[in-house]
Amino acid sequence: MEPKTIDANLPVFYTLAIMNALRTILLIALLPLPTWPATLHVSPDGDGNDGLSWETAFPTVHAAMLAASSGDHVWVQSATYNGGIQMATGVFLFGGFSGVESLDEFDLRDWKANPTILDGGGPVVETAEGTLLDGFVVENGDSTILFVGGGVHVPANGRIHNCTIQKNEYGGVTCDDAHIEMRWCEVSKNVGGGIVLNDAKAMIEGCRIVGNSALSGGGLDICDSTLEMRNCQITDNSAFHIPRAVGGGINTDDSVLYLDGCLILNNIAQAGSQFLATSYGGGIYSLAEDRITLTNCVLEGNRSLHGSVVSLGPDSQLELINCTVTGNKKERQTGSLFNAGGGITTKWLIVNSAIYGNEIPYGGGNNTERIQVIYSLTDTKWNGEGNISGDPKFVDPENGDYHLQRGSPCIDSGTDTGLTTDLDGNPRPIGDYDMGAFEFPYLRSDIDGNGRVDENDLFVFQRDWRKGTEGR
Repeated sequence: MEPKTIDANLPVFYTLAIMNALRTILLIALLPLPTWPATLHVSPDGDGNDGLSWETAFPTVHAAMLAASSGDHVWVQSATYNGGIQMATGVFLFGGFSGVESLDEFDLRDWKANPTILDGGGPVVETAEGTLLDGFVVENGDSTILFVGGGVHVPANGRIHNCTIQKNEYGGVTCDDAHIEMRWCEVSKNVGGGIVLNDAKAMIEGCRIVGNSALSGGGLDICDSTLEMRNCQITDNSAFHIPRAVGGGINTDDSVLYLDGCLILNNIAQAGSQFLATSYGGGIYSLAEDRITLTNCVLEGNRSLHGSVVSLGPDSQLELINCTVTGNKKERQTGSLFNAGGGITTKWLIVNSAIYGNEIPYGGGNNTERIQVIYSLTDTKWNGEGNISGDPKFVDPENGDYHLQRGSPCIDSGTDTGLTTDLDGNPRPIGDYDMGAFEFPYLRSDIDGNGRVDENDLFVFQRDWRKGTEGR
């Protein structure tokens, strides 16, 4: 047997391998370590050291923003803080803390019981890319810069949740050339409009836009934008301008709007008492080239001189599907419910809707023949397939309850629109489609037929208990 030999190159090979491994370890050690998102605190009682606890919290929101990095959460204790805040990119800013919550007690936050107020500034808050503003009262802001509102300015993609934005000048919320998501907010009592969108994309859900005012677009002023809006209230907003006011609730130009499950109530466009003054679109005004779709909405109590509910401009289109239009009012002695814009091209489609009990005639302008109404109820029958007329038998219209009573002619009288829920979120259709914003539920326990199971049904049940067996 021949003796085994050892390769003389092996020691060199092992040495090189070890050197490469050490070099790799050294390079890894020199790389910057990943930073985990921090939770910073803001409290007027903090000592301002590092913000990592309530005791060492930053005393101002501004100081916390200077220290924050993308991905950080900033918790703010209930108090009033100065506005003029520039949010840092990618930071989540939360209000509503009592100031005792530990890091695992985020869910104890209550922005209603612990109001956290950002007050003043121009604007009060300016967001940045990827930010979230959640659980604050934003008020008393002012701005003189075009498209920069006094309340919250959104110049980059951002979100606003659970906030009250009120009493600001030059607009409550302004968004330009960005995407904005708003959920569960109240935008109220702002001058210059509630929400202003310019070249923006917006998703707004579960919000109340109430009591705002502007020269045009008291509730929302929308230009070159796309808006999706669900389960919102647009109420008591106003546009006032002499000699011409437009869009008490919504003013829009060259935009695409989709509203589902919304209440558009008691908005007004008013131009004063001058002889030549005029107003358009108490609820919605379209300047030109808009595409507007409303489903499962109630439009009630709106008013202007022309188009108390909707006024459409050139090359605009409106679809009104399963909506209830009632109680809308005239401004002065004349007016119309819908204004078709005179001798210009507009397209309307109204389907499965209940249009009843308004103070004013349906059409205005020279092109009312462009208003196509099908499978809808009106006071007096409108020519069109499936249309009916008469009393829709609302449950309590005097108090704003436009559910259908049993025996309503609107029940099962509509056509298939593809909608799967009504304004309440209940399934649609039950049987065939109903007309109006609410589907009649056919509840077996709804003894009084008002579309709800409540104490009145229990009363009727108790009153009539065993009556069918008496005398046997």
